[in-house]
Amino acid sequence: MKKRTFAIILCVLLLLVFPSCREQTPQGDVLLNYADNSSLLAVGNFFVTVSEGNNEIYVFPANTGAASYVYAENAVFICEHEHHGGYSLVGADDVSFYYLRRSYSGDGYGEGHGARIYRYYVDTGKTELVYRDVALTNFDGFLGLEDILGFSGPVSDGAVTEMGGFWIAGRYILTQADLLQILGDANEAQSAGIRLGDHGFEYCVSGKSFFFTDAFQNLYLYRMDNETFNELPFHSVSMFFVTGRHLFVIPTPGADITVCDLYGDSVKNIPMDGAVFDNAHCCRTENGALYLQDQIGIIWRIDETLTSSMVCYVAPETRWTVKNGEIYYYNAEQNAVLTALS
Repeated sequence: MKKRTFAIILCVLLLLVFPSCREQTPQGDVLLNYADNSSLLAVGNFFVTVSEGNNEIYVFPANTGAASYVYAENAVFICEHEHHGGYSLVGADDVSFYYLRRSYSGDGYGEGHGARIYRYYVDTGKTELVYRDVALTNFDGFLGLEDILGFSGPVSDGAVTEMGGFWIAGRYILTQADLLQILGDANEAQSAGIRLGDHGFEYCVSGKSFFFTDAFQNLYLYRMDNETFNELPFHSVSMFFVTGRHLFVIPTPGADITVCDLYGDSVKNIPMDGAVFDNAHCCRTENGALYLQDQIGIIWRIDETLTSSMVCYVAPETRWTVKNGEIYYYNAEQNAVLTALS
């Protein structure tokens, strides 16, 4: 009887500590850029950003004269995490935004070590957990069983990272580590011989086209519909971006942009007057247009006709986004979201 009870307890603990693997097949047509700027996001009739210390989330109505409010999960969380920070935005749609919250083993009861992604609906105030990568390093909830059974806390595999963005479709989320695993499995199965980075890589997704760089910054295309790899003629590439119809490649800093279709075939070159784009998060897309902020702060628009134009200037350290063809920015000192230029 004692052995049977022990076995049942062990099974329950293993289910709690090691959650089941999530589905590994991407779903839906997702537009994703590794250089996407998520510091300020448009959510329906609202904007959202995080505080300078990353410990609060600010929600602003689209009416720039209206007051903002601070979103927090609950009062207990505010007290426990006042000095820890840990919030970051990872995506948004018309009705909700997604944020990542990091936790550490000493933060609070049952927190564990790792990260969780939540989805918050701005109209209803509803919050739901949509992803977690957490190792339980706080075993207080097991009522002393950890001492009896000799358990020690496992370590999170660190799959969740802000670098490279997330594949988000409702409650379905893939991290950079998940996507790297998908490519790695296909690469090995086909003996493609592509050397992928050990700790991460840069990638963009548009429809069924998955563009990524190898360990040497050579650019590749992986077509998810027929599971084929294609090496593109870009080596030691500087940056690249996608919209719903095109791939945009900056071969070297200050070079003109080469535009390709989603199969990697060249379409045209776009003169950029020597503008340098090398910021980590300099990109936004809307309605088929690509917006890029250069090194000195000028925001460029490349529209669906593949025509480039300078839109406005926003200081490089300023948070900005696009809504209905207008540039909005966040000024922490003014504590407001303002229209910069249409």
